[in-house]
Amino acid sequence: MHPGGTPLFTLILQGLTIERVVRHFGLHIPTMSDQLAWLEGGIAGKLRALDAMSLLQAGGLFPPPVAKTVEIRANGELSALRKELEVLRARELDEDPDRGIRYPRSFGTERARYYDMFGHGHLT
Repeated sequence: MHPGGTPLFTLILQGLTIERVVRHFGLHIPTMSDQLAWLEGGIAGKLRALDAMSLLQAGGLFPPPVAKTVEIRANGELSALRKELEVLRARELDEDPDRGIRYPRSFGTERARYYDMFGHGHLT
């Protein structure tokens, strides 16, 4: 075999088989913690977008028809994310695992808030 052909052959072989290996071992399925983080992040993002929308509109940066369209869409997506989170909790979590995921996440959120307050000079 040509010396340059070995790496090419290896890349092609791995590229054609990696999806099967990933699916066989279930590596394509996000962990419970990842699913919760994605849903909670989406909810937080939609809420921030809705808050920013009123500020932008008050400052005259968003025409009312555009703001209304974006607000309706964001509220619909927010509702869908909340329902999905509710279904995930009912299906997958009982009180103990939920607590095991929530405590570290809430402490991380608290720490991030302290860093933010420190960065703005509210804490020394």
